[in-house]
Amino acid sequence: MTSKLQQLSFEVEKNPTYLGYVELSNEVETQNSSPEGGSPFWVAVLRNFTVEPLIPILKGEFFLAGFLSEFYVGDFDTIASDAMNPSSGLYSFDPQLIILAQWFELLSPAISNSFIKLSVSEREDERSRLIQTLRSVLQSIRRNTKAPIIINNFPLPDKTTLGILDIHSVHSQKKWYL
Repeated sequence: MTSKLQQLSFEVEKNPTYLGYVELSNEVETQNSSPEGGSPFWVAVLRNFTVEPLIPILKGEFFLAGFLSEFYVGDFDTIASDAMNPSSGLYSFDPQLIILAQWFELLSPAISNSFIKLSVSEREDERSRLIQTLRSVLQSIRRNTKAPIIINNFPLPDKTTLGILDIHSVHSQKKWYL
């Protein structure tokens, strides 16, 4: 590892800033250098939102952990097609780790934007649809690779349709997420 990489690594560990991660990530790519005793690590990110600003942070953290990481970032909102097509770029990349990054508002606009308008049965139908969609994606991935899969959680909505009355509702929007 060069002295510049050592210096950038030290700076990021001491004071982790976005700019520091970008500099470290760029230097790692420029030198194509792994940490001493480090090994390559292939990470695929399937997403329905913009993740590119996170890649330098992930690259930096993997580098600090001893890995020279390479990333495959799937196209925007092509999670199902990437997962279900055995000849997709995802499987050609042959990742050692898959990150499934999904933004809830894009998965279910009905729940995100029209929760109050939906009946209880429509909400349950939407929950079943979401579970089945995720199950299908995960089964497809598992049929094609044994790579571990990280799935993000969904944050609770900070503003519910009913505002402060939501928590008192039997069928509250926040409770729906739990």
